[in-house]
Amino acid sequence: SIRESIAILASQSPERRKLLNQIGIHPHVIVSNFDENLSKDLPVEQVVVEIAHAKLQIVKEQLIKEQIPFDFIIAADTVIHFENEIIGKPKDDEDAKKTISRLSGKSHDVYTGLSINYFDGSTVSLFEKTTVTFRNLSQRTIDSYITNGGHRGKAGSYGIQKEGAILVERIEGCYSNIVGLPLGALSEQLEKKGFTL
Repeated sequence: SIRESIAILASQSPERRKLLNQIGIHPHVIVSNFDENLSKDLPVEQVVVEIAHAKLQIVKEQLIKEQIPFDFIIAADTVIHFENEIIGKPKDDEDAKKTISRLSGKSHDVYTGLSINYFDGSTVSLFEKTTVTFRNLSQRTIDSYITNGGHRGKAGSYGIQKEGAILVERIEGCYSNIVGLPLGALSEQLEKKGFTL
């Protein structure tokens, strides 16, 4: 079963770890140190999948070198896509304020690339897209949101699982995908390999 499996998470994101815990996976965390500067000229779904796959490869090589056993490795990359532009983590408070103001009252897409490598050497990569619509935000709301620091270290300057929830009017698609891992798609892939809940 999935609960006894040796799972490796190639990400230092506490949110991703919590999402896996939610479905009974308690992973060992190994950080990939991959530099995420991939060509932004590629289609966004290709960018997230390639970054996830690159993170996976780095961790896989490390595990093999150190002869650490595993059942599967999970790597992911999440970005915000808005008006044909990939929006990453904010440089500073001012940058975050600009991003939140731009997203106010509009819809944007959240893409997560997911790459899974199994003990038998096989790898599967996919992406999931969720559309998020922000409500019309007053300057006061934006300012107090930034003051509270909910934007720090978050793609698109918000984390929907925390203070960022106040910005959102509605979502279409997988909720956990916005947090950083599409749990439905992930579980579907793991089930194909016999890892059931």
